[in-house]
Amino acid sequence: MPLHTKARTKRQRAHMASRSDSHIADKVANDKRRELVYVAIPTLPRPGPKRDWPIPGWEATFDGARWTKCQEPKHELIDYLEKETAARLHYYDYTIRRGKRTRVKRKDASPVEILTFQFSPPANEFFASELAAGRNPRPALTEITKRFLSEVGTTFKGRRNILAAAGHHDASSLHIDIATSRNNHDGTRVGKAGLGLAGPWMTAVARQLAFGAVVSPSKKNQYDRARANLERRNGPDCPLDIDLAFKLDAICSKVIGPALNPFIAAYAAEVPKTEAAWRAHAIAQLDAAKAKLQALDTPSKATPTTSLSISR
Repeated sequence: MPLHTKARTKRQRAHMASRSDSHIADKVANDKRRELVYVAIPTLPRPGPKRDWPIPGWEATFDGARWTKCQEPKHELIDYLEKETAARLHYYDYTIRRGKRTRVKRKDASPVEILTFQFSPPANEFFASELAAGRNPRPALTEITKRFLSEVGTTFKGRRNILAAAGHHDASSLHIDIATSRNNHDGTRVGKAGLGLAGPWMTAVARQLAFGAVVSPSKKNQYDRARANLERRNGPDCPLDIDLAFKLDAICSKVIGPALNPFIAAYAAEVPKTEAAWRAHAIAQLDAAKAKLQALDTPSKATPTTSLSISR
């Protein structure tokens, strides 16, 4: 079977050399792909809640000392981040050339990093209940955001430069995006490579345990193994994303007060039921995929044909 490839990249051109590292890596990846079968099926309704928040989002930039709220909603933050990306695109590093330590200019493939911090399920449920009761949750949400941005500034000091933040109220879970960069405008850098993040799954499980939920033994074992691996790599300190999630939860508790407690208790009690619902959802997705594959193997009934004879 002839194939036609427009070799636009060096990697694509290197594939032609059958003994090259690139070709060998491509073959290994291709063999790996052949071990999996993907079946496209419609996604069944998910167990989690789907919400539409009648609360406008916001964007703000940070100059290292103070926050400035964006006034133009569509382009102001985008233009600012593009400008900062260009200004922080290169950095200086040192290497050894001809036995001498030499400063070189390097290009950063990702000069801007964006981290997302979601409000906890109990906090989301609280704000949803406030809206359902006709109360305005924006004052509490604004105060929580201000305190959280202050904590973010303290946590990231010496690790990353904070560039901007944005509040997203157009998803099922309220969340805040933080844009950061390791590079300075003069080509110097702060912090070190990698932030030692635990990731969304570990953060979610850590929150469930902190709220007093009883998780399945398999989930707890997986969490403990992942936490142990992180500690071996990065030390015993709490991963940055889990640390900031806990700080956001603590701020919510302080600002909202005892009114949040019933939602925390309800969420903790609901976790085992939610786990069971997600397992049932996964099984239903597999059953749908199996049914589709079986339908492909079922011979279709022959379509009746009509013959037309013409006599001369």
